[in-house]
Amino acid sequence: MKKLYRRFMSVAILSLLVVITLVLVTLNCVNYAKIYKDSYEIIDEIKDNGGKISYEEHNESRYAIRYFTVIVTENTQDVNTSAVHSISKDQALKLTMQKRDEGKSQGVVYIYGNAFLYRISEGKQVTAVFMDITNQLDKAKHQVNMSIVIGILVFFIFVIIFYMFSGLLMRPFIKNYEKQKEFITNASHELKTPLAIISANNEVMEMMSGENEWSKSTHEQIERLNKLISNLISMARFQENQHFVLEGVDSSSIVKQSVEDFIPLANKQEKTLRYDISKNMMVKTDLSSFKEVVHILLDNAIKYCDDGGHIDVSLKKKGRNVIFKVENDYHDLSVDPETFFDRFYREDTSHHQEGYGIGLSMAKSIIEGAGGKIKVHYRKKKISFEVIL
Repeated sequence: MKKLYRRFMSVAILSLLVVITLVLVTLNCVNYAKIYKDSYEIIDEIKDNGGKISYEEHNESRYAIRYFTVIVTENTQDVNTSAVHSISKDQALKLTMQKRDEGKSQGVVYIYGNAFLYRISEGKQVTAVFMDITNQLDKAKHQVNMSIVIGILVFFIFVIIFYMFSGLLMRPFIKNYEKQKEFITNASHELKTPLAIISANNEVMEMMSGENEWSKSTHEQIERLNKLISNLISMARFQENQHFVLEGVDSSSIVKQSVEDFIPLANKQEKTLRYDISKNMMVKTDLSSFKEVVHILLDNAIKYCDDGGHIDVSLKKKGRNVIFKVENDYHDLSVDPETFFDRFYREDTSHHQEGYGIGLSMAKSIIEGAGGKIKVHYRKKKISFEVIL
């Protein structure tokens, strides 16, 4: 449940961060867009008014608007810099011609540290209007800084609220989770008794009438159900007591011993189990859990390997990690191999093998719980499980 709680908090906090960021970015982008839109409207008004600001439209703010204009015809050059004393007429004319030659009809140019928005239009004459928007941009930058501070405060306030009420929010999930575990455990134990009776009755029938295909089939199904029940109980216990004791483990000896234990089973099914295990590969993991993972992967590989196929097991050092790899032949995989880790998944449409997909789900939980990673690939008609320790 701690893992579920951490995941919930991570998703909630990340979602909050994304929402706040999007809101702040949107608001500031809208603010900047409005500054440029309003400024270009004033520039167009000045251009349409013959290079002068309209007293009717901007009676109160006309003295606060700093601008200069350049109007060039075939015979005349009219430069007005009366509202900007720091720029000479020659500078204004030169800047206009420079931007015109560069093919930049509008944009922002910085003059003596001030930002001037400009627009140049051509027709019978060249008309250029440059307007100082330094104050507007400074205010916008100040608003950006303030919005960031406010955003950070809001973020931390909501994080505190999440932590305060997370228990209440998670309570239904925890309750359902506990009920699910309780149901699995109780149902598994309750199923054992009727299965034992069915098995005993089946054995009595075999003693009285001899073994036949029906009694044999019944026995096989009982074994499958017993294995399913055992796996369900193991999964429930693992999730209930998900405590790992990390220690230095000689993974080489564990993998080698497990492989040797499975070789007779592979030979019985006319499959070849090969291995390439480096010596003295020490890893920091939980001993019993690692043994369980090795057993699950080997059992799965043999079970789902093609008839007459090969199972290859390797244990190698790669950088700082130890890589445990189990690979088996499988001629036709039609699904995403990542679904193998889904509980109760089984890809057996062509192989008709028994199995309930619980083991791989448990193996993934064990490896990730112990700080490792497990990957699955399907390449060149081979299924490959790779454990990174």
